[in-house]
Amino acid sequence: MGAERVGAALSPLIGSHAIGGFDSPARYLPSQATQKLRQQNLPSMSAASSVFKMAARDLPIHPEGFGGFLQDIETARSGPLLTLADIEGTAIGSAVRALLVQDGNRWLALLPIKAWQAAGNADDIDAAAVESALRSVSVRDGEAVLLDIGHETRVLYSGYLSESVRLSLVGLAALVVLLLAALRSVERVVRVVTPLLLAITAVVAGFAAAGHALSILNLVGLLLTAAVGSNYSLFFDRETGASDPLNAARTIASLVVANTTTVIAFGVLATSSVPVLSDVGATVAPGALLALVFSAMLARPAASVAVP
Repeated sequence: MGAERVGAALSPLIGSHAIGGFDSPARYLPSQATQKLRQQNLPSMSAASSVFKMAARDLPIHPEGFGGFLQDIETARSGPLLTLADIEGTAIGSAVRALLVQDGNRWLALLPIKAWQAAGNADDIDAAAVESALRSVSVRDGEAVLLDIGHETRVLYSGYLSESVRLSLVGLAALVVLLLAALRSVERVVRVVTPLLLAITAVVAGFAAAGHALSILNLVGLLLTAAVGSNYSLFFDRETGASDPLNAARTIASLVVANTTTVIAFGVLATSSVPVLSDVGATVAPGALLALVFSAMLARPAASVAVP
């Protein structure tokens, strides 16, 4: 009964284009009262037969061929009312179950609302009109509530993103502290951290120029970029003071090979049609390459380096 009352309140909103439509479990399994009313409105078999014969009098059809149809009317008129147990295991039963949630001894009905579509474009649902309509509905042992999943998802996602950024900044601060403790030189720490910050800034600027909003997956990619790029900058910081030119050349060659494989691997992910893979790949591939380039550009030249 509650779903039917809510449906009756929402129906006028379709005509005003506040919503495009809605689904309801009552559409597939009406309440007992509605079923009884519909049964009472069905004609008896004799009355239906008389009306059918009158309607088919001037038509090229044989009324006796519709005996099964008339029998179905009589069966529906005098048959038992349908319950949820009667439609279990059927397609209609699955549709009803998808729109019902059991909460202890109570049943909660879900009525998904669709937006109005005009010329192929979907307008936003008029949430204010829906809430106003729901306030006029009286539901036994509860109330009708509008759950704006899109809005709630955006709020939840925004909270996750803000928390992720905050924790990332805390991690960056912890990384700087560890580098200070290990390198014991502010100059060296700046030389190690600066390429990472430049690479991340360049990637974010590229996304902004392309009109791509950053997601949590992009943030994960930026963290991977920082993790991979830190290896490059640390290697360059170590090798700039090395006295063995051959060893330095081998290290640089190894970094180039490692960077190339990283860029290729994540570049392939960037072409994926799966958003989870493409967002991470599109972030790490250019980020790793830029981290290597900036690390090489900002490395302090060694006093004497002769690469054979």
